[in-house]
Amino acid sequence: MGARIRNLTPHTITVFLPSEGRIDLPSEGVARVSTHESLVGTLETPEGPVPLVRVEYGEVQGLPDPREVDYVIVSSLVAAALKQRPEWEGKILVPNTSPTPNGAVRDENGRIRGVKSLILY
Repeated sequence: MGARIRNLTPHTITVFLPSEGRIDLPSEGVARVSTHESLVGTLETPEGPVPLVRVEYGEVQGLPDPREVDYVIVSSLVAAALKQRPEWEGKILVPNTSPTPNGAVRDENGRIRGVKSLILY
């Protein structure tokens, strides 16, 4: 039996395998991090002022019980929040969309079709 992977991003994740095969992991819900923004200033530019905010991240919603999965695929933001939680250690995956040989596979218009690897947080 293989690893139990749950995709908690809003999109199907396609992983292109070295064997020329592929795995399509449909979304099974969305994990999100709560945020709180505070206005901390304004950046004056020739075109006009740009508000500057500080963001504080809170709880992650939309997660299964960590005992029920081997891995979860989440956004980088969710992964950063979960990295501090020991019950998720070694279970957090993020699609590798970097422009490297093991990263994103793009179509002729530059849109991501899938990835060649997952990042383990």
